[in-house]
Amino acid sequence: MNKTLLTLLACAAVTTAAAGPLSLRKSPVSLSQAENTLRADRQSTATPPQRAAGTLDFTMAGEPEGAFKLEGGAGKESAMAFEISPELATLYAGNQITQITFYTGGNSSTNSNQVSMYTGFIANDFDAAPIVRRGTFASTNKFTKCSITLSTPVTIEAGKRYVVGVSGTPKTANDYFFVYDGLSRPAGDDAGGWIATRDKSTSPWVWRNATDDYGFMCVGCVISGDNIPENLAAVSAVAADEVAQANTPFAIEVSLKNSGGNAITSIDYTYTVGDEAPAQAHYDLAEALASNNTRTVALSGATYPTPGKEPQPVTISIDKVNGKDNIDPANTGSSSVVIIPKGAGYSRNMVVEEGTSVFCGYCPRGIWSLEYLREKYTDGTVACVAVHGNGQGPDPMYTSSWADFERAYISGYPSGVINRKYETGFGGPAEMEEWYQSIHSVPALNTVQSEVMWGNAEHTKLFFKAKTEFVFDYEAGHPYILSFAATEDKVGPYTQANYYSGASYDVGGWEKKGSSVSTIYNDVARTLDTFQGIEGSVPASIQAGKENEFNHMMELSGISKSKNVNAIVYLLNKTNGQVENVIFIPSDKILEYDESGLTEIAADENAPVEYFNLQGIRVENPSSGLYIKRQGSKVTKVIL
Repeated sequence: MNKTLLTLLACAAVTTAAAGPLSLRKSPVSLSQAENTLRADRQSTATPPQRAAGTLDFTMAGEPEGAFKLEGGAGKESAMAFEISPELATLYAGNQITQITFYTGGNSSTNSNQVSMYTGFIANDFDAAPIVRRGTFASTNKFTKCSITLSTPVTIEAGKRYVVGVSGTPKTANDYFFVYDGLSRPAGDDAGGWIATRDKSTSPWVWRNATDDYGFMCVGCVISGDNIPENLAAVSAVAADEVAQANTPFAIEVSLKNSGGNAITSIDYTYTVGDEAPAQAHYDLAEALASNNTRTVALSGATYPTPGKEPQPVTISIDKVNGKDNIDPANTGSSSVVIIPKGAGYSRNMVVEEGTSVFCGYCPRGIWSLEYLREKYTDGTVACVAVHGNGQGPDPMYTSSWADFERAYISGYPSGVINRKYETGFGGPAEMEEWYQSIHSVPALNTVQSEVMWGNAEHTKLFFKAKTEFVFDYEAGHPYILSFAATEDKVGPYTQANYYSGASYDVGGWEKKGSSVSTIYNDVARTLDTFQGIEGSVPASIQAGKENEFNHMMELSGISKSKNVNAIVYLLNKTNGQVENVIFIPSDKILEYDESGLTEIAADENAPVEYFNLQGIRVENPSSGLYIKRQGSKVTKVIL
């Protein structure tokens, strides 16, 4: 699906920005952010599960994270649904679907749900006529769970497919109908992410799948009967530590879902790391996991002996639940881990880039969040960037220098990215602290440092003397590149819209201010050079542990007062656009212009290169091997 057709509504707050905010992640370590997850169906020879009478609140989705709408969807009947596969139907055969459950969306103008009538339906396929249809009036509150009791329950038959969903008609362009959980699923695992529209009730549905963009739709059903299977556990996702040291235990987080009718108190599982032999372990839950609930459990003790830059696969399967065979078809998941040498790795720093606007009444929570980080972490390990966009009018701090970044990462205000890898909705200091601890605790495979000085007496240029270093060797074709940026503090004052005026909860003091606030702004994005990075800023061939230098002069734009300028150096991964590492240089650490220093650097860069062997004898035409390289005043060891 083309994501540009979709607009999002976040659970925490509704904004009137034209594009709408990005979804809010519940935790910086949430499994919705795990990469390379895998859920595989397995043929099992285990004994059938125990069964008992009861009621199961069944859904494939997690808790709602937000809602989105389809452009041009106002007035069109819309539907969201999930699919019960023939294999799952066999597992629950003989029981009845007695209710359909769903979550209401919201309206960006009224901050409530304006779709009053919802119709639940069950069919045997997406293009099949419904087995049952029943309507209900829904809550006017947004993101509220509702249920439709079926007058004629549907008995589940083994080997049949069932599509369960709800439909309704958005009335205006501000209605966000499709409620999603935001959890990542592997390719092909899309049974819970179906959406559809049609022009009128007699037209066929046009179904599409939104799993890759938004996870599963928050729709479910209630299954009742005398044949509810017990002792079942599914693996929603797996997240291993991103980087671990050789022969050192690392954690594996598993999103464990109870898909049976009784509580889970223990699991037995098998884990495999790389080509190591599978290992079995037992885990007792500190608190019983109730039916149809999901919980993240941390399984520790996995190790791997051999360092290497290629990620090692990590696979988990839940074999037993409460001591009984687990035959849930979704009982396996995978992640990966990079193993570095014992004692290796660098500090992993964090950059938070926020899309904001003076017209955005919810953006004060972004200001609050960034101020917390800049005041607590003054050692260069955190960089904050407030990228101002033109929301309901021209923002006085807008800069075209960051336009490419905005197009790539910002779809509304406030929204943002952390290390250009994780989304955040700026929930305040507690969330920012969680992010920092999560990111900073993972060793980095590389580092970037830099000295910065003014590049001319007029303070219109910044000169960077950047240095990079890596854990592993890399040949030509590696994805690493440097990018340079400048921000400015103490900008303004300008008038900031504030929707938190009069709020009964803490928003960093904004709840005590008026609806329009004269504000001095920090971390204002000014110059980005460049979004894609600068070719040649990292050597084509990288030697592990060797320091690489790169000098760069950057022209500044839009600066009000040079004394308030900060500098940032990004080490980017061109393959995925993510920030591998970053260094923040505050204004008081930027050195004054020194013409002689810049002249000396330029002289070194233009000086002839001389090579010497390890005995200090000059070599005119060096062949392959280890040499001493001298260029001007700079002397280094190199391998040719």
